[in-house]
Amino acid sequence: MRKYVIKRILMVLPVLFGISVLVFSMARLIPGDVVAVMLGTNTDPKTAAELRHFLGLDQPMWRQYLEWLWKLLRGDMGVSLRTGRSVAGEIVKQFPATVELATTGMVLSLLVAIPIGTISAVRRNTWLDYGGRIVAILGVATPDFWLGTMLILVFALWLRVLPAAGYAPLFQHPLQSIRYMILPAFSLGTALMAVVMRMTRSTMLEVVRQDYIRTARAKGVAERMIVYKHALRNALIPVVTVIGMQAGYILGGSVIIEQVFARPGIGRLALQAINQRDYPMVQGAVLFITLVFVTINLMVDVVYAYIDPRIHYQ
Repeated sequence: MRKYVIKRILMVLPVLFGISVLVFSMARLIPGDVVAVMLGTNTDPKTAAELRHFLGLDQPMWRQYLEWLWKLLRGDMGVSLRTGRSVAGEIVKQFPATVELATTGMVLSLLVAIPIGTISAVRRNTWLDYGGRIVAILGVATPDFWLGTMLILVFALWLRVLPAAGYAPLFQHPLQSIRYMILPAFSLGTALMAVVMRMTRSTMLEVVRQDYIRTARAKGVAERMIVYKHALRNALIPVVTVIGMQAGYILGGSVIIEQVFARPGIGRLALQAINQRDYPMVQGAVLFITLVFVTINLMVDVVYAYIDPRIHYQ
């Protein structure tokens, strides 16, 4: 297991290098110029040239990349072109809000998806099964930004029971934070809920047909014990992988949801940096999200091995 973990960590390095090249290149393909955004379009060309030289934007792209990469290897993500603040500091400051949103959305989705998926499999071809499958299809097909907009329209503007936007720190104002969290967390977690629901139903249908389930029933084991102790535990093995993969996508989905609900977070930070052509901030935020994504995948693989003792990694 230790050899496998070390091997996977080493495999992450070329992935991060490739992502750094793509992010650095694509950030500079964004239409517009950060100098023009900062000074305006009617600025004196000499002043614009001096600012471009001061920011290092007049150097060849390959040299800019090597300088940025060298600083990155030393733990320095650079400074924002717009604010002059440390990119790493801004990411650390905004990331907890994103973690709160992503964690809440995931917990809500799993609390709904696993029970409904299990019931749908156990009560196959009943109205409970049909209802669960319809909910899953709608969850997969509904864009999260559209769902968030509709939730704001219904619960914030029409019913006026929940706030349309805003943020409060969870540990400082827990009740207010929960009120701000409900709509964005539900919008963000709906797609995961649908995927996990369908996966749980599918794997449960396979497991309940296994010989050891028939043997347990023949021995007179209670049906509830068979479903939740024997069948569900084995059915959740592939579901864990799906959850881990979707956790990374939830971080990506937070970019839109944080913007829709005007919440702080690393997603909104990256989007604002793109609009402002703040290259160091875009590069740092995207690279950080990528690092979190690959770390989650590694953790899922390790947990998968512990859940299923039949798996042996070389």
